[in-house]
Amino acid sequence: MYNLTYFRNTTAHLLSVLVLFFVGTASAHAADPVPSLKSPFLFVENAGQVVDADGALQPDVLYVLEQGDMTVFVRSNGLSYQFTHSEYTDGTDGTPIPKYTRFLRTKYESHRVDLQLVNASTDARVTREQLSEYFEQFFLPQCQAGVKAATCERLVVHDVYPNIDWVLYLKDGGLKYDFVVRAGGDPAVIAMHYTYMDD
Repeated sequence: MYNLTYFRNTTAHLLSVLVLFFVGTASAHAADPVPSLKSPFLFVENAGQVVDADGALQPDVLYVLEQGDMTVFVRSNGLSYQFTHSEYTDGTDGTPIPKYTRFLRTKYESHRVDLQLVNASTDARVTREQLSEYFEQFFLPQCQAGVKAATCERLVVHDVYPNIDWVLYLKDGGLKYDFVVRAGGDPAVIAMHYTYMDD
């Protein structure tokens, strides 16, 4: 199965993990939950950090949106929703283990749903609106010198169909989208096709 992989390796997250490691190894509380390293709910630009399961760059992914166990990959002509479930070592089987190994993943499942805009432009111009000062910094094998990814709350895919813009935005804790039909646009050309893949 073809899976996209999105690695978040921000400086803030790395610092948080280091702090948690040192605090965790000095603490005697073995039942602490795995920490949540949450980032703001924003579209994050693909600045070269998105790769597939084989490590190949995915330049067709323009933005990434994460919420809980769901990651949305935004393309100019569609969306990929990837749902993941992970289980972590926690020592509940009675075997004493060093506390830091609680953070090791023992099981991983993923499911993906693709929304494809049928016959849409594959090279439509995308602009971001409602920009945020928050950004993410990535240091990965494909971008070892580091890349800085901008964020925003709204994307406009211009002329995804002739004289029709696709507007994606964040509202009430969720992803919404509208089609804006300008003079000369035909709403009858808007069509969506869904594909489901399981890991």
